Amino acid sequence: MSFYKADHWRSAIINAPMKEIISQYGFGGLPLSLLPESREGCSFSDPFGIWQDDKLYVFVKALNEQTFKSGIYVLIYDSAFNLLETRSVLEEKWNLAYPYVFEHKGEIYMLPDAHESGRLTLYRAQNFPYEWEKLEGFNFPLSVMNATILHHAGRWWMFWSPAMSVKKKRDSLHIAIAEDLLGPWADMGCFLTDLGGALPGGSPIIDEDALLLPVRQNRRTEGGGLRFLRFEGFGNTRPLLIGGRSLGLPPSLEPAYPDGMHTLSSAGSVTLVDVKKERYSLRKSINLFKKALKLS
Repeated sequence: MSFYKADHWRSAIINAPMKEIISQYGFGGLPLSLLPESREGCSFSDPFGIWQDDKLYVFVKALNEQTFKSGIYVLIYDSAFNLLETRSVLEEKWNLAYPYVFEHKGEIYMLPDAHESGRLTLYRAQNFPYEWEKLEGFNFPLSVMNATILHHAGRWWMFWSPAMSVKKKRDSLHIAIAEDLLGPWADMGCFLTDLGGALPGGSPIIDEDALLLPVRQNRRTEGGGLRFLRFEGFGNTRPLLIGGRSLGLPPSLEPAYPDGMHTLSSAGSVTLVDVKKERYSLRKSINLFKKALKLS
């Protein structure tokens, strides 16, 4: 993305489980439903979903394209993918993104990217999906980007990138482990440094004895594409990174949104994805110029 351009994102529901996409390493022939173009000047990206009572709850980063401030919205669909409701559900003083939502022992949690706050915060639904409480007992000592967690092989695993310099936020993948969701978490260190795909970008999927993790490819442009990293050996002390394979854009969306894809997440029988197009933005250029003046 250049100084004069801004990313405009659009999200979609793919009517197929993520394992079907992985099996063919593509979206060809799979039906999809687009999320709304925008809501009150916001674009929707980073989609994550969960089913409850035959309704699909899609949580997204809602970016105000005038102020460039972002929070979390939910879009509620019935089983036929008719949109029932759209509402803001989580706002903070800092930007929020990547609303990684999951269920554990009958409770629903969200672990959004809030690295501007200087910490990683876990939320639990009080009145799903509208009200969320911070879990102060969650013990992770660092500020990170795109924390992605799951329980596998008897432990909790967290894939994340450090919130440091702009480059380090996008090209390094770490793994942390814990015996309990709340921690304490222990960092196993950096497993990969590569702009070609290291920043987590969606739901990890278990494939027999291996784990496949979508990561963002940022070499050409931030969020320019996705690839799957394959890890094996989770029963050992340290899993092994075996390799990675890129995923092409959905063919039906590529003509209108040819410039990137950076989230692919599983919601049971469906998969969620976002795609982007770059367009010129005078407001973005003015805002960046103002920030430069403040730093000078």
